[in-house]
Amino acid sequence: MAIFPITELTQYMAKQIILQGMFEHFGYIDETLNPDIHEPLAFYDFEDNFLYIMKYNGLTVCTGGLRREGNHSGRVVRVSVLQSFRGKGFAREMMNYLEKKARTEQMVYLRVETNKEWKGAITLYKNLGYQLEEVDQSRYHLVKQLQKEESYGI
Repeated sequence: MAIFPITELTQYMAKQIILQGMFEHFGYIDETLNPDIHEPLAFYDFEDNFLYIMKYNGLTVCTGGLRREGNHSGRVVRVSVLQSFRGKGFAREMMNYLEKKARTEQMVYLRVETNKEWKGAITLYKNLGYQLEEVDQSRYHLVKQLQKEESYGI
């Protein structure tokens, strides 16, 4: 398995994985709510916004993004795994990669939000050390203070 930044050639595969995950969870896609994935390379500039794909045996199976929110914090976004590859550790590997990337960007805090119904995502984030910060009507908001570590491979 290997993780790569999106490119002109891979951005649309990343978009399809993200949209497929949304459709599976919501039963519909409202693209007006997701302007960052219309043209992913236009939004994910790799200065403050990063989007990656994971390949496994030549197939793109997972996406994950990171957005800067202030000088020392960021937000994990767009973690999505193709349905037939879920439960095999791909999201965990992507999260580990995003945390390493956040450290190289001098981010100290990472936030993530997920729908209350997405028990698998909630369990993953909690197992990775994210703490509940806030609960609203439909979502959990979690935060993690990153520890200083070496960030090889980024």
